[in-house]
Amino acid sequence: MTRKPPLVYERMFAAELADAPTETLEYVYAQLDALENAVRSQKLRVLGLLDDRDAGRENGATDTADWVALTSRVRTSTARTLVSAARNLRDLPAVHRVADEGRLSFDQLAPIARIATPETDAHWATTGPGCAPATLDAIASGRQAVSTDEANERHRQRSLRWWRDGRIGMWRFSARLPDELGSKVVAALDRVYATQQPNADGLRDAGNMRAADALVELASARLADDADADRATVVLHVTEDGSPTIVEGDIPVAMETAQRLVCDGTLQLLVKDALGNPVGLSSRRRTVSPALARVLRHRDRRCRFPGCERSRGVQAHHIEHAADGGRTEASNLVCLCPFHHRFLHEGRWRIAGDPAKPDGLVFRRPDGRVFTGHGPPVDPEIRARFLD
Repeated sequence: MTRKPPLVYERMFAAELADAPTETLEYVYAQLDALENAVRSQKLRVLGLLDDRDAGRENGATDTADWVALTSRVRTSTARTLVSAARNLRDLPAVHRVADEGRLSFDQLAPIARIATPETDAHWATTGPGCAPATLDAIASGRQAVSTDEANERHRQRSLRWWRDGRIGMWRFSARLPDELGSKVVAALDRVYATQQPNADGLRDAGNMRAADALVELASARLADDADADRATVVLHVTEDGSPTIVEGDIPVAMETAQRLVCDGTLQLLVKDALGNPVGLSSRRRTVSPALARVLRHRDRRCRFPGCERSRGVQAHHIEHAADGGRTEASNLVCLCPFHHRFLHEGRWRIAGDPAKPDGLVFRRPDGRVFTGHGPPVDPEIRARFLD
């Protein structure tokens, strides 16, 4: 057991630290390490409760991990690891108590949260603190063997179906894929949004929404590469009274949806007579030219919504919409990922400012409040308790 040095660490300032014996500094470092571990454990407890409430959804986060990445200013991969640990620790009270004591680093806690079950909770609470992170990672990465017969049967049961449910105005899909094929699909979906593997529960609304967005983006990219423009186009029809519909199937869409599609799409004017018969068709014209799109991607690099790191498949968004007199030029365009592009239009958010400046954009919620996109500074009382 480490002996407590003569100098008790309560309030040591820079000068005192510089003059302190090495033994004291080692003790101080170990105590700060334990404090950091304990605070993180409490943070995960709070995060688990926030995850239950879909934290950040009203502010444009696709799920709790997106909200953590924005609020804590960490990479999305780090945020997903934190959320995954918070979810798993709900059922591991013994492990969580040891973490509250500061005896588990996060490199230990994260794999233990994946390995432990309610039945083995007490075991890992006892043995976990003495295990090397690399050992725990290796255990967590273990895979169960699958027989050839099992693999063949899973392959035989693969399937994919889709149909439109007119009662709710949505398309529905159902799929079953064996591991090796499903892993390819998952890898492609994960690559689109740079996400981790699916969560263990898999049925969480946020995860399903994220997967749906990724699937749509992959399909959109495939259509965009199709040499046959007619086959690769979803045609939108706007009637004289301003009611937009998707021509194939005569499916109605919201006006905000139509405006989003016009933001970065291909326009073609179809003229009809009084009976609704087509009598003229203009040439196709992209709202944002390929050259302008390259300029925007080079300038913005990624989605400009605060905290979003997505760079694949970004779309041009008019700060002032064309229907309101906005011009299709770089000073009036920003790059948004498909999720946040839809979020702004259908969610009735607004953007203002100069997109040429890294911090030049202001995002406003539907009620007019400015969305800052970062967390608050440390509370003076919290600082006084732990740092001063």
